Amino acid sequence: MTAVLFARTLDEFCATCLREGLAINISSHVVRKVGSGRYSVKWTPLRSREFRRVPDLDLQEYLECLRCGDFSLLLADGGLLQVAANFERNEIVESRYYYIPCPIEFDLAELNAGGELYPLEDFIDELTTDELKARLRIRAPFRFELDPAQEDLMHPKNHVHVGPSTSRIPVALSVCWNAFSRFIFKNFYPEDFPRVERMLQHPVPYRNNTLSDEDAYELHMSFRVSE
Repeated sequence: MTAVLFARTLDEFCATCLREGLAINISSHVVRKVGSGRYSVKWTPLRSREFRRVPDLDLQEYLECLRCGDFSLLLADGGLLQVAANFERNEIVESRYYYIPCPIEFDLAELNAGGELYPLEDFIDELTTDELKARLRIRAPFRFELDPAQEDLMHPKNHVHVGPSTSRIPVALSVCWNAFSRFIFKNFYPEDFPRVERMLQHPVPYRNNTLSDEDAYELHMSFRVSE
């Protein structure tokens, strides 16, 4: 798959989610040349923001993502999907697929302001301390990464972060964006999964197994590719 086709397919999926009422907001994805034969595909935020390296996701980071439009997809329950990949020619050589659950429980009807959606970040900002405590939900984010530049004994080439950024569970194969989205919808939004299933096919068989001998003895994730 080319970088252009990747971006186009991802935009079509996001647009479908918005049209089906599964998303509150979406971003378009652009292709940028980042070197000889290398291209990046990433969502286009409303505005740039200062990068914060935090070991654990906090409410401030979540709200900054909302304010800056720093996401591919803002789901109807406030969950965020971020999908980005780097291509070398027509092959994905780096990828970062991130699911951030909304830490605050709300009903979509609460954002309805005269037929228009009130910004979720403003709604959360205006909650009282007692309301925040009552609505707070502890939900771990998931981040699947293909990161060959950082590969070492403590940093598998393919891995998934569950919760803190220091957790890196080895993954046998690199995860494509649709397998990632399929995993998120099937496990966290099962009632919505039938509406997007046709766009989220099973993994295709072109990816190589990158699990090291050392990681094969550790707890790790694997999956079977389609024939």
